[in-house]
Amino acid sequence: MKIFEYCPFCKSLLQSRDNGDISVNKKCYVCKKIDMTCKYLDNKALYPKEDPDNDIYNIEVTISDRLIVGWWLESEETYIYSHKAEYGMARLPWFEPDLSDYDKLSKKIKLYALFS
Repeated sequence: MKIFEYCPFCKSLLQSRDNGDISVNKKCYVCKKIDMTCKYLDNKALYPKEDPDNDIYNIEVTISDRLIVGWWLESEETYIYSHKAEYGMARLPWFEPDLSDYDKLSKKIKLYALFS
């Protein structure tokens, strides 16, 4: 998945934070629904053979004030967790996130969580 500069949900510019020569974090501070970690592609020592279609490591989408779902794109893993201490992290069946419709994505995640 290619890196995008604007939030797919509210269309505001994503704020970037550089993590040295390893990665860049991009986050929406307007709707606060998306957070992603991207490869730092200029580091050829870490990424000598880059896949140009997969520039994002990880995407996390906030579904509610307590529920967050994430995708590790390279290993094709989907997980869900809560900031509440009594809830742990759970794995969900892999699916490619469709970030074009937040409500549809949210419903799909809740359905997967219910039956997983």
